[in-house]
Amino acid sequence: MIITESFQWLVKHELIHIYGYVIMSNHIHVLWEQLKMNGKETPKESFEKFTGHLFLKRLRINKENINEYATEQIISILLFQQQAKQVKLLNL
Repeated sequence: MIITESFQWLVKHELIHIYGYVIMSNHIHVLWEQLKMNGKETPKESFEKFTGHLFLKRLRINKENINEYATEQIISILLFQQQAKQVKLLNL
């Protein structure tokens, strides 16, 4: 599961200590202690970044199974990101 993989990554890199967590269908609760920064990023920022990258990687690998992860909101975000990249490329 992507969320637990992200937690494992943070713990492996000794950025946090997790006391407990609950994964809901549309959000999570986690109690963790920040042990150190990840360069200039907080563990929260690293978690969001690492989790986002894993979701995108899985979506690209499993395009035929996109409905497993997709909701209208996720699709909207992905389309927005693609459009933002196109606009950024045009502005260069």
